[in-house]
This record gives sequence, C-alpha cells and structure tokens, in this order.
Amino acid sequence: MTKYTFVVMNSEVETFLARLQELGVVDITRSSRPVDASSKAQFELIEHCRRRIGQLALLKAADEKAAAEAGKAADSAAKADAAGANAVAELIASAAAPSGSVKSQLGATEKNIYFVVLAQEGEKLSFPLQEVQFPQRDADAVMLSLKQLADDLARTNAELSAIAADHIPQLKAFREEAMSKVDLYLAQKGGETCAEESVAVLEGFSLVENDSSLQAALENEPVYYINEAAKVEDNPPIALKNNFFGKLYEPIGELYMFPRYNEHDLTSYFAPFYMLFFGLCMGDVGYGIVLLLLGLFVTFKMKQFASYGKLVAWLGFGTIIMPLLGGTFFGGKLYEMFPIPENIASLFFSDLKMFWFAIIFGIVQIIFARFLKVCFAISDKNYTTALGETGWMLLIIWCSLTYASMEAGFEVPAIVTYIGAYGGLGLILLFSSNTRNIFVRLFKGVSSLYDITGVFGDVLSYIRLFGLGTAGGILGLVVNSVAMQMSGIPYLGWVLTVIMLLFGHTAVLMLSALGAFVHP
Repeated sequence: MTKYTFVVMNSEVETFLARLQELGVVDITRSSRPVDASSKAQFELIEHCRRRIGQLALLKAADEKAAAEAGKAADSAAKADAAGANAVAELIASAAAPSGSVKSQLGATEKNIYFVVLAQEGEKLSFPLQEVQFPQRDADAVMLSLKQLADDLARTNAELSAIAADHIPQLKAFREEAMSKVDLYLAQKGGETCAEESVAVLEGFSLVENDSSLQAALENEPVYYINEAAKVEDNPPIALKNNFFGKLYEPIGELYMFPRYNEHDLTSYFAPFYMLFFGLCMGDVGYGIVLLLLGLFVTFKMKQFASYGKLVAWLGFGTIIMPLLGGTFFGGKLYEMFPIPENIASLFFSDLKMFWFAIIFGIVQIIFARFLKVCFAISDKNYTTALGETGWMLLIIWCSLTYASMEAGFEVPAIVTYIGAYGGLGLILLFSSNTRNIFVRLFKGVSSLYDITGVFGDVLSYIRLFGLGTAGGILGLVVNSVAMQMSGIPYLGWVLTVIMLLFGHTAVLMLSALGAFVHP
C-alpha cells in the first residue's frame, strides 16, 4: 500500500472525494485545519509549482513525440500559440499579396485580377467592387517575418524541452519540501483561529500498482499531496488476493482475524483443511448432500448471496468426502442400508480407525503449518527461524513415526532417527534464538523444548473432530430409531415417521453445522 496525504480547500472537498472514489483510494480519514496568510501563500506557491510541472511535462511529452516522428510539431500549447501566430501572419501575407514585392508586377491570380487606378488627389471614384487596402509591408517582407517566427518558435521549444528535462525533478522536490513545511506548520497552528478559510487534510491508501495512474490523475487536481510507502504503524487497510477457492473462505477468516499489514495471508492455506475438517465434524454423507444442493440453489437462484452459496456447496462437498470414510448416511451405515459387496464394505473405517484418522490428519496439518513457517521465514530472509522450524518439523515427524511403529509393529529406519531425532534436536537447540552468544542460544534452545507439550496437546485436540462427527452420527441414529417406533402408531404412524425424520434430521444437521463451523 501507498499512503497519501492530501490538503484540499474546504470548498473543493466534496467534489474531490467523489473523484477519489473513482480513482480507487480507500479508507479516507478527514480533518480540518485553519489557514492564515503565511500558509495561504505557501499553498499558492505549491499550486504554482503543480501547474508548471504539468505544463513542462506536457511539453516534454510533446517533444519526445516530435523526436519519434522526425521533428513534427511539439507541445499542444505551443501548437495553439503557433497556430494563432501563423493565422495572423497569413492574414497579413494575404493582404500584402496583391501588391507583390517592390520588384513584382500586378496581374491575375487563379480567382482575381488586380489593377491600379490613377486619379487626382481628392477625386472620388465609384466602382462596384471592394477596394483592397494597401499594405504597410509587401509580401516578401511578411514571408521573411514568418520564417523568423518559425525559427524562433523552434528554438524556444528546444530550450523549453531542455528546461523541462532538468527542472521537473527539481520542481517536484521543491513542491514536496514546501508541502512538508506546510503540513508541519498547520499541525503547529492547528489550535489557533487564523482566518475564516480552512483546508481539509485527508489521508488515504492505494494499492502500489495503482500509483502511476493515480498520481497522473492527481496532477490535474487542485490538491496538494504527499505519498510514501505505508508502514505498519499507519494501520493501512488489508487487500487480500486469493484464488477463486480461497476467496470464498475470507468471511471465515474475517470472523477470527485478518492478517496484519506485514503478515502473510493464510486464507488459501487453511481453506482446504477447513473444508475437510468441517466434513469430519458433520460426520454424515446425507447431510453433505443436503448442504451441497442447498449451496448450489443459493448460488444460481440468489445471485446476491452467490459467494456464500458457493462456500456452503464446497463445505457440503467436504461433508460428502470425509464421512464417506466411515459410511454414515443419515444416521445409518451405507453398507447396512444398501446391498454393497463384502470386499467394498470392508473398506469403510470403523470408529476406532476414524479416531486414529482424525489424529493423523491433525499431525499432517501441524507439519504443514511448520513447513509454511519455514517457507515464509526463508522468503523474509529470516534463516535462523527457518532452521529452527525445520528442526521442529523433523522432530514431530520422527515422534509420529516412532509411535506408529510401536502400535503397528514395524521398525523405523536408522536414517530416519538420525535425521528426525538428532538432526531435529540439534536445529532446535542451535536456532531457536537469533542471539550470537552460543550459551544464551543453547539455553533458549533447551527451554524451547518445553513446547513439545504444546505440540502434544495440539495433536490430541484433533480428537474433537472425530468426537463431533461421531456424536452427529449417533444423533441421526436416535432420530431414525424414534421415527421407526412411530411407524407402529395406527393410521398416522407413517405420517408421524416422515415428520419426525424431516424435523429430527433438520435439527441434527443445524446442530452439527454449528459445531462444525466453530471447531475447525
């Protein structure tokens, strides 16, 4: 972001703000400060500089264009002046043409015949023709003057082009210096009543890629401005740039916290995990189908909420994928409700397998998060942090594989132990701090190992994903059981059963969706 500070006369503020909206400046703050004779004189000086910079810039651009076109006409303003001078000179030449030069003779042209009548002084002559006024200079003298004017114009344009190239940067620097002095002066005089007139001081931010077009437009505005790179302490607005998938999850990120101005945007990285965790918490393929269809309906039928409809559809898709591992469908099991071959039915996860799957999936996300920290640290040239996070990533992988080997009965290769355990510990001990003192660094490295308890707690926290999904499946099963019991009621049994199924599963879906929205 680029930070802009504008100083505008109060009479011009509303018009200027309307144009700023078109130019793409955002997050405008506004305050008023009084203007006295001193600051008003400075404003006039800055305005004078702005106009001269604009004129010289036009002249420079015209001169460059003329050079590219082999010496054609220069500045548009110079063209207008030259055209006016040429028009006047051509009129003079036209008037002088009938007389010719001293050496020429009178005669005919393509359209006219010129002649001279000799008469006594004071004698009145009457002709049905318009008398041509005798010029003060003959045509040759006028044409010579025209040539001199053209030469002078070309020489003046060349001089002005040279001045433009040399003086535009100087004028801009002078204007910025004057603007800084005015801003400081107004800040010091802000509490005084100096004059009836006042100015508005506006601050705004614009994307860096819009700077050139914005500044070009501002050169033609009656405004004085200073631009500088935005800093974190300026609290500039955040402009997120995500792909079509990540953009859908920006409202979820906004509910928690947007990244600060100097932080990386994690939306596109947490989006796929959120979708899959949501499905794991919902725990029912049937609910996923309902969410998918609901999201598609909103997307195509309610255009104003299309982005939310797409988000619901993707969450529904995740709710189809993850519960499909266990085969839960509206509280029942797919392999019990439908005739599925035994070899396919055996592929569905039991509750115990879903328990371990949730933990393993959590470990994958933790390792992925550490990997992201390594990549971001390298991009920020913070190599010490990158090596320390690499150590944690290796140690977590080794610990996970070692525990899995004890449960599953396989042996971890020695090379994995050397790299994961010893290498990981070494990186953590040596690169958990940026200090140059090796003893302080080792002390901080040892103390940072206490974080292993936090990592262990994080891993266990993923059990809740399994727990929520299982709870939703059990609630769906209870709804089915109650509904089937109602089917035995005479006459109204099946009507009550359908009502119970619709009402019960709707309530379970909404309850499960609430938990699935919060916990991931």
